[in-house]
Amino acid sequence: MPTPPTRSSFVTVMAAISLALGGFGALGNLLQLLLAWTLPSASLAAGLLPPGMPVPAPLLWLDAHLAGLSLAGALLSAVLAWIAWGLLRRREWARQGFIAGLVLAALANFAGLPLVDALFDGLLQGMAGPDADLRELQAMTHALRQILFWSCLASALLVAALHGWIAWKLYRPEIRAEFRRGPL
Repeated sequence: MPTPPTRSSFVTVMAAISLALGGFGALGNLLQLLLAWTLPSASLAAGLLPPGMPVPAPLLWLDAHLAGLSLAGALLSAVLAWIAWGLLRRREWARQGFIAGLVLAALANFAGLPLVDALFDGLLQGMAGPDADLRELQAMTHALRQILFWSCLASALLVAALHGWIAWKLYRPEIRAEFRRGPL
């Protein structure tokens, strides 16, 4: 009878961390869902801006869809926890699902970059006017827009590199040998 492969600490630690992140993420999103159900809709977005400033369309959209987004976040976090549990049990479906999740998360970071511009477009439209204070605020907002965009891009690149490295490790023969096909 062949001896089972040694279990790597890489998979065990990664799965345990992912299980905790999935569990806490589900809990946090469910609490956010309760908040979305109890607060009046427009109060969240309007509370982020100075009085009298129009709320940018992306913030209005987020505000209007907060309950659905929170529920989706809770479900995705629960799926992460389930996949992490499968990783701890060394199930092949979990390894493949985790790799797919890594790729999708990295792509989502890049897909979100245009939202930075959309949010700042709305903010800048609300700051239109000849007032010198507004012009100074517009200049600072333009600078903040650039800083935030490049920070988000750098973060997306770092996350993609990290996720790529983890996926590569999970494809290594010595790691793949730990996993077995089996029931969910």
